[in-house]
Amino acid sequence: MKKLISVIIPVYKNIHFLRDALESLKFQTNQDFEVIVINDGSKEIEKIKKITNLFKKNFKLILITYKNNKGVSFALNKGIKKSKGKYISWLSHDDYFHPRKLDAQIK
Repeated sequence: MKKLISVIIPVYKNIHFLRDALESLKFQTNQDFEVIVINDGSKEIEKIKKITNLFKKNFKLILITYKNNKGVSFALNKGIKKSKGKYISWLSHDDYFHPRKLDAQIK
């Protein structure tokens, strides 16, 4: 039985990597997840919206934007509060997941 996983992605700078991070989620062997992208004060709000909108057809994705940068721990904590998953996973916006990462994490 699969359990919902909340994947939290904090974003502040170097948003051009975000697309690759989200792309890696499309290929997860466990597709029972939601994605919460936290814009932690990036001024490139429209670019982040454009990137995240590309993936809303692939999985549940929520974008939360804060005007001021408060750091990755602030963003992660806000993402955890908004999450609905039984499990939490952190994906840095400039990283990607192996296709079996979420399955391995919950085992």
